Amino acid sequence: PIDSIKYKQTKTTQQIDILPSILSYLNYDKPYFAFGQSVFNDSVQGFAINYLNDTYQLIQDNIALIYDGNNSNELIQFKDERSSHYTVKPDSIGMEKKMKAFIQQYNSSLINNKMIIR
Repeated sequence: PIDSIKYKQTKTTQQIDILPSILSYLNYDKPYFAFGQSVFNDSVQGFAINYLNDTYQLIQDNIALIYDGNNSNELIQFKDERSSHYTVKPDSIGMEKKMKAFIQQYNSSLINNKMIIR
């Protein structure tokens, strides 16, 4: 449980995590639609996904996967701030699957008007 709204998060987060985080903080237990996840849930890995300059980007841990939508991707790994070495072995196949699943779920929900709770 979080004792105050002031909270420092070290995992990667994104704007779509705001709604699930607020609802989690308020102990809201009714169904709702959101793509994000609560930043207070330590059992899930944080990530951020965005679309910029005709490419999708998935950022997770210290890795960014850049995907152009045509089965061509680039993996960029950043060094840990506290050391001079890489701390996570990249799983580009897993990250690519995660990105494609996210894109597919977003597109399907948008096309089929499923972004609401009825």
